[in-house]
Amino acid sequence: MSKKILIWNTFPLLERAGGPSTYLYHLREYFRSNDQLEVTFLRDRDEVAVASSGPAKKSFIPKRLRDFVRVNQNLSRGLHGYNQPTAGLQSSDLSVYDLIHFHSTVELYQAIPLLENYQGKVVLTSHTPVAPHLENLGDALPLRLIRAKTRKGYAEMDRKAFERSDLLIFPAEEAMEPYFNTWPEFKNIIKGKQILYIPTGVPEASGKLTAEVIRQNLNIPADAKVICYAGRHNAVKGYDLLKQFGQKILDANPDCYFVILGKESPMEGMKHDRWIEVGWTSDPASYIKASSVFVLPNRQTYFDLILLEVLSLGKRCMLSDAGGNKFFKNLEGRGFDFFKAGNVQSMVETFENMDFTRDFEEELLNAYQSEYTSAAFGKRYANAYLGIA
Repeated sequence: MSKKILIWNTFPLLERAGGPSTYLYHLREYFRSNDQLEVTFLRDRDEVAVASSGPAKKSFIPKRLRDFVRVNQNLSRGLHGYNQPTAGLQSSDLSVYDLIHFHSTVELYQAIPLLENYQGKVVLTSHTPVAPHLENLGDALPLRLIRAKTRKGYAEMDRKAFERSDLLIFPAEEAMEPYFNTWPEFKNIIKGKQILYIPTGVPEASGKLTAEVIRQNLNIPADAKVICYAGRHNAVKGYDLLKQFGQKILDANPDCYFVILGKESPMEGMKHDRWIEVGWTSDPASYIKASSVFVLPNRQTYFDLILLEVLSLGKRCMLSDAGGNKFFKNLEGRGFDFFKAGNVQSMVETFENMDFTRDFEEELLNAYQSEYTSAAFGKRYANAYLGIA
């Protein structure tokens, strides 16, 4: 008899959105061809019900801000105001599942009333590059505008979610580092918890355009050194450090260019002829392939999916020795060069010491193919599910 698993996602699964949305998208693709497990995704289940009841009304207010305002209001009346089960779902609906896997502490907290009599395993993977409540608050509004009671309430939701879980899944032990660093209570909250470490994988990235075309489009000489970054423009990702590093490199190296991918918010890019903000793109692989080196300057990090895509392209990388990045220390000197997290001078020295005459593409591609493909990821997860459900 196959194991019945419910993946609790109230958000859509998207191939290139990053975070849990993309993480679960790739898992769903694997599970569709795996007959050992019967896996249901909550959003898929709910969309069937929604479709039968007619189209939902659209809102012009961004969902994250709507959620934040609602939560802020509810928390002003106490935590109980936010502890509301998913609409239309009953406790009896959950009893058929051997395991329910949550991918957000807020969603697990919301579901606690439905789990009161649930006999299966409750699993949590949290995904965020800092403690979840700090990530959620930081992305909603500037922290200075958030009431102390709201901050405390969000932290309390995290605590209750971790406490209710029977099992925690992280991609690597190193991915827990930012939680210890940003949430002092975390160590005691998870004491005695069962934890599994399952490294993530991604499909092999492939660009639509050649390196020559990309460089021509951006007016970058064929022999120039190009440093590429892709991701959010915020402090946790180290975007401010990237700009400081960029200023030093551009001042000292007239043959260097920076190509930056991602929405130019909340931080803006540098005003410089050789600092190019591409913005959001559906084809990051083409820009990464056209670069000389990819840079990952995170202050704190969980287990960046973009790093796995870079690895799948065989592209060398310079990255901070923070959190989940450290899981890849085995590639140090083999195409990955590490610098001290939060240290701009260390970034500069690492770049200046790189030997760009050496080619690491084959070695990096071999590392990707052996451990970090979608199939390898799906197989690891399926085996874990079979062992714990």
